[in-house]
Amino acid sequence: MQPKWLYYTWMGGEIMANRQQIQQCITDCTNTANMLRTAANAVPNAGVREMVTFGATHVEMCIRQCEHASMQAQ
Repeated sequence: MQPKWLYYTWMGGEIMANRQQIQQCITDCTNTANMLRTAANAVPNAGVREMVTFGATHVEMCIRQCEHASMQAQ
């Protein structure tokens, strides 16, 4: 199930989306990815560090999806 802010409503000949929620998603995901990368740098175990970095990469993929949704909403 996709978050409700990704859905578009056809009203009066225009596609409407909540751009503020999309921008908040981008901000939240960016902050989370940065926190994960900072945390990863403090982990001495290389395997754990790699997994935390991998998590940050997945969050960054979410950022790209939010950016795409934002462009579609314009």
